[in-house]
Amino acid sequence: MQYFMNDMKEYYGSGETKKVSWRESQLKGLRRFLIEKEEDILKALMLDLGKHQVEAFRDEARLPQIALLSSAEIVPEPLGLVLIISSWNFPFGLSLEPLIGAVAAGNTVVLKPSELSPACSSILALGLPNFLDFPIIRCLKIH
Repeated sequence: MQYFMNDMKEYYGSGETKKVSWRESQLKGLRRFLIEKEEDILKALMLDLGKHQVEAFRDEARLPQIALLSSAEIVPEPLGLVLIISSWNFPFGLSLEPLIGAVAAGNTVVLKPSELSPACSSILALGLPNFLDFPIIRCLKIH
């Protein structure tokens, strides 16, 4: 794990992730992932959480209510290597919302979805590398 983290830090240090073209390409890849994997995502939410399609869209696709009570700070420089640890109850929303922000800011990312939602974690771990700049954005699947 330390080996690929060093590679990610080195890539970040090259300045490539700060380029608008890199950030746009990653966000477009994430959009393609969501469009192309929509059916698989809905099936995984049903398997892991028993969420039907309407419930899945309601819970995963909108801004969580807790975000309305939070504040944000604009930092002019990306942080570098970002770790995102997601929870089991909203496996896509709580994985992808911070991923979008981290990538848009120009960071490299390690995403660790919850092992308590294995179908959703598999979609993220196996699907994201096909759409994003792997290994600069990594998704760990630990069971």
